[in-house]
Amino acid sequence: MKIRHISYTAITFERSDKAALLDKILVLTIFNSIQGNKFNKENIMSHYFKTISSIAFFSIICIFTQKIIAAEIGYLSNEDGDIELYITINNHKKRTQITHNVFDDMEPCSGPEGNWLAVITRSQTSKFIQVLDKQGNKIKKIEPEVGFPSSLACFSDKDEIAYSVNSNTQHTIFITSIKSTNLVPIYTSPNTILDLKINQADSHLAFSEQVGRTSVLHIFDLAKKQKQTYFDKGKYVVAEYDWAPNNNNMMVSVKHQKQFDLWEINLSDKAQRLWTELPTIDTSPKYSHDGNKIAWLSNRVDGTRLQLFVSDLRAPKPIALTESGIEVRDPVWDPTSTALLYSAYRNNQFGLYQLSLSSNIESQLYPVEGKFQIMPFFLTNDR
Repeated sequence: MKIRHISYTAITFERSDKAALLDKILVLTIFNSIQGNKFNKENIMSHYFKTISSIAFFSIICIFTQKIIAAEIGYLSNEDGDIELYITINNHKKRTQITHNVFDDMEPCSGPEGNWLAVITRSQTSKFIQVLDKQGNKIKKIEPEVGFPSSLACFSDKDEIAYSVNSNTQHTIFITSIKSTNLVPIYTSPNTILDLKINQADSHLAFSEQVGRTSVLHIFDLAKKQKQTYFDKGKYVVAEYDWAPNNNNMMVSVKHQKQFDLWEINLSDKAQRLWTELPTIDTSPKYSHDGNKIAWLSNRVDGTRLQLFVSDLRAPKPIALTESGIEVRDPVWDPTSTALLYSAYRNNQFGLYQLSLSSNIESQLYPVEGKFQIMPFFLTNDR
């Protein structure tokens, strides 16, 4: 699939809009013919092509004036020298720096409706969690007395966060409200805990646990305080995973015998279904918010660089969205499931790009020479 590149914000023209436009053309054609009392085949066709010509020019104008979906996007960048958290506001026309540390930030997430953000901040001697509003004002700071936070996740509909604390002897997952000091431990292990992810219903928490040279995936039922374990029978390494919008399925990238494959698991029947099976790397799966598509990264094009792919879940057929020669990271869907945002390595740096699936137009957001932009996320509906 060939991508057109533009330097301004991409414009999308939906399929439903095109279909509606053609319907209007036909109705207008017949109406014009009747108005002239010449209701015959030849006259209708003549009016049709004249109407097409007139509306074609209007359509071009619409395409370049149609407003793109307004959405708030967060990302990490080293624009001020350290890795800081930024958000874009008002349809990508403005950006705001949220953190101003002499440290580096990592693992950002946002709360309900994007009203607040949380991030792990790392210095040379410690790590702590910051919870801030969208103006950068501190709401809460969490600094464990023993160990350091290793992963962080925000709830969708509650002002709460889940985070893991790793120490030399004990690794624990806590849940806390951003408005109180109470900490609720829900799981403790002697092994390292990573990559916390909460489903959109706030009912289950997924996380990986390193066991020697392998790792397993746990799905923890927050109401029942029970966990189900996956990929514990064999030498597997759990890489990345994403919750489906139905809150019951999950797509997981798993390393086994020198290749990374995608597996889909089902919480209801505990089934594990192999979704890709190639001697390549398939990772970073992301469900679209409508639940119909899956995006992921794969090096199946040239065997080295990770490219962006998408497939319809109802009729799987991988489609490459980015060209060979670039490296792609951190794909996320926009709230309407019509575009993808990601970080791509071009011109010796990582920048943020947005790709419209309907127009195949890719645009770069906020290029800053010599600085990288990574880990984009939408402040709302981004699970």
